[in-house]
Amino acid sequence: MKAADSGAGQVITCEMERTIASAAKKIVATYGFGQTVTVLNKKSTDLRTLNDLPGRANIVIVRSYFRSFEEGRRRVASLCTQ
Repeated sequence: MKAADSGAGQVITCEMERTIASAAKKIVATYGFGQTVTVLNKKSTDLRTLNDLPGRANIVIVRSYFRSFEEGRRRVASLCTQ
């Protein structure tokens, strides 16, 4: 919501836990960001460009835990290049 409030035209976020994703969708709508912020009930590592994302990401912010820095770098980079 902070990105949308700061002027982002489209924000896509993901949450793998169904109950948390459902709550996030309600919060987004309550605060008036329903047209700008999309909450996906998926693991970030399962996101696919053109299926879940409309195209390459301009900015990727990750709060996730990977086995190594290199694994995290590869997975995030794939969202920007698919």
